[in-house]
Amino acid sequence: MSTGGAVLRLRRLRGRAACLKRSLRYAFWPFSAARLPLDTDSAIEQRVMTLIGTASRRQLWWFLLDANDVQLPVVFPIDDLPREPDLLHLDELGAHIAAILEVTGGKQLVAVWERPGRGRLEPADARWARALAHTCERNAVRLRAQLLSHTRGVCLLAPSDFASGQAHPTADSPSAATPFPTGGPPAHDRMEPPPTGSSARNGSPP
Repeated sequence: MSTGGAVLRLRRLRGRAACLKRSLRYAFWPFSAARLPLDTDSAIEQRVMTLIGTASRRQLWWFLLDANDVQLPVVFPIDDLPREPDLLHLDELGAHIAAILEVTGGKQLVAVWERPGRGRLEPADARWARALAHTCERNAVRLRAQLLSHTRGVCLLAPSDFASGQAHPTADSPSAATPFPTGGPPAHDRMEPPPTGSSARNGSPP
């Protein structure tokens, strides 16, 4: 096997391992905590940081909320989107979202763009986020929030972050706020990764 092929295979295995780890996180998430309503942006960010965490590969995640802002016990990863949004994929996404909400009884959608990097929304990703917002609007789907999972943490995206011509969060948006040190309490709309080391190995909550 060539060096390039081995590297590609290793990346795929790491991606699958990351997905499995996140699935296990959700499977063993305390029921009492899972039933807490996500009625603030900070609560949504905290939940995404706990279940998705920092980025390891490029993909999109969907969370569903009910009418009382409680997360439904389903999480949908999507990793086969094209680089640029197109009408065919957008129509399929819109129909898929509407069908999922109808079957599960969900009332709201939370979208998480997992993108390894330093927390900047690339132009193509901004176009995808903008297109998803328009698709949800056309299909009468309430898009509760869009977030970016990056290498350093998770941040909430304001509409101005993916407005036409905007490639990354602006200084006046929540996602451009200065992060707190790791382990410090979140005081604004950016979450840092949970602490690692002995506390994580001992099963302490993030």
